[in-house]
Amino acid sequence: MADTGAGWTPWVWAGLAFNLLFSTIFCFLSWATFTSFKRLTNDSTVPVGISREAWSWLFDGAAVSAFFALVVLILFACFSVYYMLLSRKPLSHPRKKYGKGVLVASSLFAALHVANIATHFLSFTPIMNAWVGTYKADFNRPLLVATWGFGYISAAALLIFTESEQSQPATADGVRGLRARGAHVSYEEVSQDFSVSGDSDGELQPSAKRRRLAYAAGDANEPVLAPLAPQEQLEEDAAWAVGFPAAEALAEERVMLPPNADEDLYAQTRNYVLTRWRQDVSRYVTEDAAVSAVRSGCRTYARAAWRFLNSHGFINFGVAPELIRRSLAAPAANGHVLVIGAGLAGLAAARQLRMFGHRVTVLEGHERPGGRVCTRRLEGGGQAAVAELGGSVITGIDGNPLAVLARQLHIPLYEIETEHVPIYMDDGTPADALLDNRVEMEHNAALDACDDLRDRMGGVAEYVSLASGYHTMCAKAAAARATAPARETAGSASPARGSGAEARLLLDWHCANLEFANAATLDALSMRSWDQDDPHEMLGAHVLLPGGNMRLVEALAEGLPVLYNSVVTDVAYSSGGVSVQTATHRFTGDAVVVTAPLGCLKAGDICFQPPLPEAKLAAIRNLGYGLLNKVALLFPTAFWGARDMFGRVAPSTRERGQFFLFYSTAGLSGGAVLVALVSGRAGVAFEQVMGWLRRTFGRQGINVPDPLQAVCSQWGADPLARGAYSSIGVGANGGADYDTMARPVAGRVFFAGEATTRRYPATMHGAFASGLRAAGCVAATLQRARDEAQAVAAAAAQAVRALKIAKALCQVFASAPPDVQFGAFSAMHAPSNNAEEPEKEALVRIDLGATRGGRTRSLPSFLVLPANDVARLRDLPGGDEARLAALAGPLGASVAGRSVPSLRVLQLAAAVLHARDVQGTWE
Repeated sequence: MADTGAGWTPWVWAGLAFNLLFSTIFCFLSWATFTSFKRLTNDSTVPVGISREAWSWLFDGAAVSAFFALVVLILFACFSVYYMLLSRKPLSHPRKKYGKGVLVASSLFAALHVANIATHFLSFTPIMNAWVGTYKADFNRPLLVATWGFGYISAAALLIFTESEQSQPATADGVRGLRARGAHVSYEEVSQDFSVSGDSDGELQPSAKRRRLAYAAGDANEPVLAPLAPQEQLEEDAAWAVGFPAAEALAEERVMLPPNADEDLYAQTRNYVLTRWRQDVSRYVTEDAAVSAVRSGCRTYARAAWRFLNSHGFINFGVAPELIRRSLAAPAANGHVLVIGAGLAGLAAARQLRMFGHRVTVLEGHERPGGRVCTRRLEGGGQAAVAELGGSVITGIDGNPLAVLARQLHIPLYEIETEHVPIYMDDGTPADALLDNRVEMEHNAALDACDDLRDRMGGVAEYVSLASGYHTMCAKAAAARATAPARETAGSASPARGSGAEARLLLDWHCANLEFANAATLDALSMRSWDQDDPHEMLGAHVLLPGGNMRLVEALAEGLPVLYNSVVTDVAYSSGGVSVQTATHRFTGDAVVVTAPLGCLKAGDICFQPPLPEAKLAAIRNLGYGLLNKVALLFPTAFWGARDMFGRVAPSTRERGQFFLFYSTAGLSGGAVLVALVSGRAGVAFEQVMGWLRRTFGRQGINVPDPLQAVCSQWGADPLARGAYSSIGVGANGGADYDTMARPVAGRVFFAGEATTRRYPATMHGAFASGLRAAGCVAATLQRARDEAQAVAAAAAQAVRALKIAKALCQVFASAPPDVQFGAFSAMHAPSNNAEEPEKEALVRIDLGATRGGRTRSLPSFLVLPANDVARLRDLPGGDEARLAALAGPLGASVAGRSVPSLRVLQLAAAVLHARDVQGTWE
């Protein structure tokens, strides 16, 4: 997990609060008591047998100790506030080694020191009691109790901080779909979605596709840098969370930068603009606001950063009221875009395109929005609840756009807890926990060995299935154990030795978990690339949305023109636009965004005319597309108790994916709902599920009631889904096939969906992000087409205008003989307002073609010269060549040839025409 100490953070704060409370009480009581004792000892009487010096030593030493302890506690509190509040990170963050050392050391010192004070007082208890009884001294007994208790509290705080250092177990949502109740995560408590649980630069975190550790992002061997300032750290975290290199520009960004740009400064500016919006996702950050917020030397970079972030959907997206009002108010003047599919990808694209000023029409084949996000209502027996039959978990909230939507809608999130998940055998008996741990170690070791094997095999590994490599590594490990020395201890022995069938079945359970994470059997996955997206997984807590993910879907769909029950059958595209055919209507537009599931594209449910390029068709064939299902059961009560989830080990390898995991959403979605997961090739019948539940809980003396309602997802039977989500199959081109899927066709047909994102395939946030990306691509492509069309039109208009001007200028010289003519030059003087004032300027025509005779085409050029210069040209020896040289040199005149003449040339031509009563125009 991104926040290895997130579970302990409340306890750390509680320990700090207790420390501060008891330190305040302790210091006040110490002051009052020491003052009282001092007053008594400064009087005449001192208890018998005790010297005045001994009492003074006791009081003065204790007072100094208390003061010193208070100073330490103040430092302790200051460091806690700084590292836990200002830097917005848990104490377990790797950049906080220094701060953690200070906190732990100060807590330890305070604990030992105050405990010493308490012991010091206790050693004088008998004498004090005698003195109090004899002299009726005003001695405050609670001081002893408070001091001793404060010592214990400080020691407890030390243990809490030490525990917070330890990494929490992997979230077993390596199973996409693992859903459980968990701790409440409120977005009101933080200002960034990516810091709800902190982030984990360079930390080890559990992979969402395998229940083993993998480096989160970037170079795992990246050196630990000096601690950054809180704001700088926050901005760097924001960049990493959304997939940016924190100190570099992406290739797409570099093309927007000026030559010789300072890339590091640009990256800092981009991170600032990104963080500025992420801190308040309810508002729209304008380009001017982003530019004005930085110093003058960075404003060019801020403008480029805003345009990139805005067009690519990293800022100013979502369902905040201000953003919705802005999108609905934007004039739809940039063309009409058709969107096929109203899932997360389609709705994200449509809403973003509307924000960019496009008119959109969404065509959805189902009678509801959401696509493969489906929240079903269950009710019966006076109870009601909702259950997710499709995508349900938000896998990592650091930088996750779905977490942004939840913040905009003020929806609290619930973190998934997957520790201590009990696993039961098919007969209902609990599986041996120690044996399961050993089997899991063997399972992970086999996957690690597959990693090493594929590295040695190179590109050939694309044609080897994960099942082949996995079983080979398991067999190799078994052979090595068989030849191991007999003195091998039981603690190091393989679970397969002496455990037999049970170990094999437990290994099958972990394989089922892996197949569920990929929606494909192991023999259908490419050993080389099946986990290529692991380095890009979102960091942070895995959470659920109370009430279901349809809350996000409905917010996205609100106000958009979505036509339901509109199954698209044909898409035709050309340079002039697109045409989309449904069973009843034909729609035309400037572009189309196709978000149909990969299964539908594989089945050829949509006919493209002309056919899609071969590279696109090959990617569609290469990528895998698997199936998983869920059985949701609504019960009168949660008979399974407080457990969030539990596993079931199938009796055979063939059935290993058959309701292998159950999770509870009781209390989160309404009534008592239990969901069974089915992966791989396994089928499931309702009677089988209930039979196993009754066997398992019957052994515990629990009566399992009949469900009030049961619903089973059937994604494979849905002709508009044909499965669950994508994977990289054997023989695929790795992540390159995802890139090919995302590539637009002919600048008219664009693609989005979970199968079009290399970084986040098979996830809800991946589908949503792909819709934002496609919207930006559509907007940029159509804008480029408009710019090109406008440039062509402007060039054509300029050519027509130049032709008209040329005709009009020729008309000037054809209307009357020129005032002066010599060689290829002829000139007409500008009319003078004063008859006695000589002409100051002349309109000069140079026609070299006319002087060559024959059929040479006339190529006149025009310019304005002072009348004196015209006379100098006329008298210049050397003919036209000398005159042209003089124009290019000393006279420095600009000759207007085929280019549009200057404004002064046009004004003078108009004056000459007017003076000669000739009508002419070039407008």
